[in-house]
Amino acid sequence: MDFSPLVTIALPIYNVSKYISQCLDSLQKQSYSNIEFLLIPDKCTDNSVAVANDFIKNNGDCRFKMLAEPPVQLGISRIRNLAIKLAKGDYLIFVDSDDKLTAC
Repeated sequence: MDFSPLVTIALPIYNVSKYISQCLDSLQKQSYSNIEFLLIPDKCTDNSVAVANDFIKNNGDCRFKMLAEPPVQLGISRIRNLAIKLAKGDYLIFVDSDDKLTAC
């Protein structure tokens, strides 16, 4: 039996509308498939969440999970702590939403 551990990639989102599509595209292109992508917006003042939601809708990848945006800005530390609580993976990786990963 082949065991592939679940990996959670947590992606805090705050005002990165210029970069978020490239980041999500790079995440989706990873060759390892047992991944959950946990997208956590932090009271964005731009259209980052809309861009991310459009990406998810247009790509139909059910591994992407967008959390509801909080009513107030939490800050990166609290967003990361929230990701730790919500991650279902055996492993947790944090990626900044203006990063691009190379396929592995």
